[in-house]
Amino acid sequence: PMHFEAGQDSSMRVAGGMQAIVEALHDKLPEGTVKLSTKVTGVDLVGEDSNTSTDGKMMEIETKNEDGASVLVRLDGKNGKEEIKASHVIFALPPRLIVEGSIKVSPKFPKKISSALSALPTWMAPHAKFVAVYDEAFWRQAGLSGSGSSQFGVLGEIHEASPVEGKPALFGFLGISASERKRHGEEK
Repeated sequence: PMHFEAGQDSSMRVAGGMQAIVEALHDKLPEGTVKLSTKVTGVDLVGEDSNTSTDGKMMEIETKNEDGASVLVRLDGKNGKEEIKASHVIFALPPRLIVEGSIKVSPKFPKKISSALSALPTWMAPHAKFVAVYDEAFWRQAGLSGSGSSQFGVLGEIHEASPVEGKPALFGFLGISASERKRHGEEK
């Protein structure tokens, strides 16, 4: 269920946090479907009768397989290399990483499409997300919402991220480039 925090009319929260959505989806999947610590290394269009066409804006793939699977996904994980068949693949990573070779795709994208994907900026790339957990919601005690934004400095946005039960928290985005974050290291 969702709930609204007092004084934050535009802010909705999911009871149990966003992890509750992930867990609910996971619970509906067949056993062994989720592969942790596994990297997709390749995606191949397969089938006896498959063709690819493009109008320069969109790539259309048509396949005809008896088992309904038209894509072979190659994986490399803690259990070694494996292949699975699928009817669909959804890429959930920056488009430029797909065409730059992070995942080998066959057939290759047409030149116009790969150029367009390479040129797409990665949304929020120069930002790092943080969560700060406190013993008390000091901002509420001061009559503040816990939300803010700035065009100056490294702190671009802050929003309240307190759970329904538990310690109050704020989350936000630090506008520090990836190279600068790497230079400072990562807290373990």
